[in-house]
Parts: sequence; C-alpha cells; structure tokens
Amino acid sequence: MNQAKDVSSSLTDYNTPAHQEVVLQAARESVVLLKNNDGALPLSKNKKAAIAGVYADLRMKAQLRYQSANEKVDERWKFNCIFHIVDL
Repeated sequence: MNQAKDVSSSLTDYNTPAHQEVVLQAARESVVLLKNNDGALPLSKNKKAAIAGVYADLRMKAQLRYQSANEKVDERWKFNCIFHIVDL
C-alpha cells in the first residue's frame, strides 16, 4: 500500500500564513547575542557593516518567501551567496 500523500491535492498547501508564522518564530528564536568585550557596541551610525548570505539584500527583513517548482525564479536568487556593505 502506498502511504505517500497525493501531491496534486496539496499544491496550494504551502506558504500559508501559518507557515510564515513558523518561519518568523524560528527566526526570532535564532537570534545570536554578541559579547561586547571591547566596547564595540552599539555600532556607530557613520560606520559600515558587512552582511553576507542568501538574503543579505533583504536588509534583515523577515519576509522570506518559498517558491514552488512551477513558479518563475527571481533572477536575483541565482547567486549562491550575496554580500553587501551597508550604511548603518
């Protein structure tokens, strides 16, 4: 007996508000606290910071969106890593 879920009936069962809430909660629980050993914090507004990672250009927004296989992929996401220097 095949117990796999029928995929055709669940094509709209993704990126729901409930799923987005789980992603947001996971992001909130994943925050890393930094030690301020040398008095570097808070960062001065006239400094720059490096932000690396796939979502670096979202400027720390919690607006993650997952795409299904049939959606067109945004050209911005064809990079393996994005690196930005931003003004604080």
